[in-house]
Amino acid sequence: MRPALNIMRLQLMIFFAQRGNLIGLIVIPVAFTIAIGFAGGGFGDSEDDAILIDVIDRDESALSAQFLTDLREANPRFVLCPFDNDADDICDLGDTALDETTATERLKDETALAFIEIPADFEAHVQAAIPVNIIYRANENISAPSFILQAVQTVTQRMSATLVAATAGTDAASKFPGVAFADENDRAAFAEAIRTRAAAIWAETPITIDFVLTDVDETDESTTIGFGQSVPGMGTMFVMFTVFAGVFGIVQQRQQWTLQRLVTMPVSNAHILGGLILAFFVLGMIQYAVVFLVG
Repeated sequence: MRPALNIMRLQLMIFFAQRGNLIGLIVIPVAFTIAIGFAGGGFGDSEDDAILIDVIDRDESALSAQFLTDLREANPRFVLCPFDNDADDICDLGDTALDETTATERLKDETALAFIEIPADFEAHVQAAIPVNIIYRANENISAPSFILQAVQTVTQRMSATLVAATAGTDAASKFPGVAFADENDRAAFAEAIRTRAAAIWAETPITIDFVLTDVDETDESTTIGFGQSVPGMGTMFVMFTVFAGVFGIVQQRQQWTLQRLVTMPVSNAHILGGLILAFFVLGMIQYAVVFLVG
């Protein structure tokens, strides 16, 4: 093993004696890694990006407010505009009042990823068991709206479940012997109590919407961007370049009869080839370590 290490050390000394080799070993990989890393988002974390959802609440009732609250809980990245706008104008609305036309333009410009419109009399229709539609629109050119729609559907399903429980519970109670409601207000109060209890039970199981943008391992929780994406790719690519250059160098040494002269040394062929391979392996590891430290 010692002869192989000596040959490796000799090859490394020859390589580093030529200062120009440092450009390909360190400078170029570092430059490419930094450039692609910043182009891909730098040190940013995709989980910190706000997901803008435009909302028009024409009902402005307690039930519609509860719907929006449940939607926020489904994903902490959801920002419901203009309700969640802040001093920094995270919704990018400026002085513009949000209406249906503005919301449509923001969808086309990809400023917002989705638009939700809660109709008037939403609470009254829901409590009266009258079908009501919540308008949902999204830009189909964006991959994100699929999980936004999933969150909206989950919230509406939970809300529907509480109302079904209230209706079924009230009907069952009215048919129970010895139970009679004094009037419609008494019946409505009883139904509201059941709905509130059902909502409290649902609240014990928070809504969680998991989503992926690509086909990745299920344990991944976020999309890798910036340097987290460029470092492994750049490191692997340039290490492969170095290894392939090493293979070409060994072939070139054979063509120049340098390798044949090494064979005449009092060491085995395995030690000679092992030393050459180890030299380029070390160069590859040095290159990958430099790229990793930069990223």
